[in-house]
Amino acid sequence: MPQALSQPRLDAVSGTLWVAEWSIHWHSQVADLPPSFVVQATPTGCTAAAEGKTGATDFDLALRFEGQSLAAMTLQLTPPQHQDMDDQRFHASTEERVRFHAAWLRRQLNWRAPWPAVLPWGEAGVGLDKSGQAFVVLQCAGRATR
Repeated sequence: MPQALSQPRLDAVSGTLWVAEWSIHWHSQVADLPPSFVVQATPTGCTAAAEGKTGATDFDLALRFEGQSLAAMTLQLTPPQHQDMDDQRFHASTEERVRFHAAWLRRQLNWRAPWPAVLPWGEAGVGLDKSGQAFVVLQCAGRATR
């Protein structure tokens, strides 16, 4: 088994994402995923999700497949300072958590322009879901929605 990374890493040239001992790239297939991923069928393909810890950072990784093709990845990172927060502190830290994800993504891509980052393999940016969870979103070229 490959050595687990101390922190997630994203290759700006290829769009390959390394999280823990996993390497996810745009040619990844559902059959390539390790058993730790939970796969669910959807009308257009499937989703796969895994969670874990890399170094001191908790992570949630979600993949969306359209047919057999990987279309999008989302990565939620929770460093120690954002773990075990009560509801009030969690909601008060929304902007801080968005900035944390944006800073991580900017370092990975060496990106200084506004989001989304448009790259040869697709687009990258930072999102916020209805519950206030911040995350990195990566969309494959040809499947990126605007």
